[in-house]
Amino acid sequence: MENARIVSDFSATKHQWQEVCNACDYATYFHIPQWFELFSTYTQGRTYPFTRKIIFKDNCSAIIPLCRMDYLKGAIKIYQSAPAGTFGGWISSDSLSLSHTAALVEYMLGFGNICWRENPYDPFLKDIAIPGSIEEFTQTIDLTKSIDELSQASSRAHIKALSKARREGVIIKEADGLEEWHEHFKAYEQSLVRWKNAGTSKKLVKPYSWDLFKIIFNSASSHRKLWCAYYKGKIAAGVLCFYWKRHAVAWHGAALEEFFNVRPNNLLYQHMILHARENGYHWFDCNTPGGLKGVVEFKDHLGTQRRLSRLLDKTTIARKIVRVIKRFI
Repeated sequence: MENARIVSDFSATKHQWQEVCNACDYATYFHIPQWFELFSTYTQGRTYPFTRKIIFKDNCSAIIPLCRMDYLKGAIKIYQSAPAGTFGGWISSDSLSLSHTAALVEYMLGFGNICWRENPYDPFLKDIAIPGSIEEFTQTIDLTKSIDELSQASSRAHIKALSKARREGVIIKEADGLEEWHEHFKAYEQSLVRWKNAGTSKKLVKPYSWDLFKIIFNSASSHRKLWCAYYKGKIAAGVLCFYWKRHAVAWHGAALEEFFNVRPNNLLYQHMILHARENGYHWFDCNTPGGLKGVVEFKDHLGTQRRLSRLLDKTTIARKIVRVIKRFI
């Protein structure tokens, strides 16, 4: 345990950060510099990277990507382990132990104002308590399984929905133009209204504006794809996926209620899962459901398994005051 004691903590360079992202098997797209930079651009610099390099007594090291927001001229500092409530925490090119992980948990708990969602792919974190956290989960598919095994894991309802979508002529392809991305955003706006009317609005993050999607589109990243289901020439559903190393994740989805009866989402997810498998990814991650019961049930039908992804939202009185102020500005 003594060898896993943290002896140094300093700012990491972007190069150091990227190098560890490239080497770490449990890093996701949400850990890489680009994800943080997208949101720094989106917020016009109000949210910015604040990434730390941690050195242990035994010379092992870890990178902790963070983003920071300053209020009242820096008097109040608020941290996120990753933008938009996505998986965060440390990554490392070294073989860390349970003791290293425990020390890193203590480090994260030392922040007064922090929102940290557990990385469900960390090899040791699931065995360590995170005091004050809420138990949530993400829904994943192990792509190392055979096609037959994946098919057997999915429900009969999903298989029937796939047949329905194919019979009705639903087509899946990657969106390649800004206009298609904007159609996805308009479907998202309609989804927000539907969720609000049903009383199932996501609570962790506020709605995104079109600017964010335009920024992501303009990033021209090889690590992102907007997959769309088309029905009679119109976009019926879309999912924005991100890809990094062994991990593919469905980050943002939207669908038009008028097309639900032809089951576009079932065929869309089936295509994304098989595409990720064919391209060598280990995990297809359907992402945390944000408290939407219907979303949980839909992903269960795909044959997913739930992986623990606890959420720590640590708030001081000062941060609560900031939240109140933000409602009026």
